[in-house]
Parts: sequence; structure tokens; C-alpha cells
Amino acid sequence: MKKGLNFISLIIITSSLLILVCQKGGSSADSQYSKIDSSGVITVSVQPVMVSNSSIEFSVTFSTHSVPLDQFDLKQLITLKTDDGEIHPYYVPDFSSHHGSGSVIFKLVKPVKTIYLTVRNIPDNPERIFKWDLK
Repeated sequence: MKKGLNFISLIIITSSLLILVCQKGGSSADSQYSKIDSSGVITVSVQPVMVSNSSIEFSVTFSTHSVPLDQFDLKQLITLKTDDGEIHPYYVPDFSSHHGSGSVIFKLVKPVKTIYLTVRNIPDNPERIFKWDLK
């Protein structure tokens, strides 16, 4: 009976490790789209996480030890430029303190191939532009 439990435990541990290794391997492909700008007192990290014909969602992280993030209205500071022009986000997170992250969502009129996400008026850098070529 004890040998049977040890064997089952070994299978569970091996399976768990295999799942973790596979998940880490899959996430590295997504990280190729991650962009980071640390040219000012606020480090901005942006990554598209969901793209459809009608919307695009970005994971956005702001990090600083100099200024409180709750003073920034992300709906006014972040824009997305596509072939159809420049649009403001449909949804943004509320940041507080010195570290904030969340989803920024834009509604799209049609599918896009090249996009520019711009963050404006953040201290020490008036404009940060992130570009992706989507296929």
C-alpha cells in the first residue's frame, strides 16, 4: 500500500513539474511583444494580451518611487494610433501609490496591422511611443 502511495505521489509531482515547465516555455513567446520604457522617473511596461477585430487589450504597468500615480488620468494620457486615426481607451485601471498595473482596452472599428500606443505627459518624458506590427 505504501509503495502504491509513493508511486502516485511521484506521478503527481512529475506531472506538476512538467506542467510548470510547459507554461514557462509558452509565456516566453508572448514576452516578445512586451515593451518597456524606463527613460524617466516612471518605468512603463506595455504588452498586448488580446487582439480581436473589435478591440485590443494591453497589460500596462507603471512603476516609480518618485511620484504618486493616482494623479494621472490614463484615459487622457494614453492613446492608440491605427490606420483609422488616434483613439482614447474605452477602459483604464485606476492607479494608486507608486506601482500600478492593469488592463487598458480600446475599441476598434476594423482589424489593425500596425499600432502605436502613446503615453503622454508622464514626468521626465513628454511622449513614450510603443509600436507593434500585428500579423
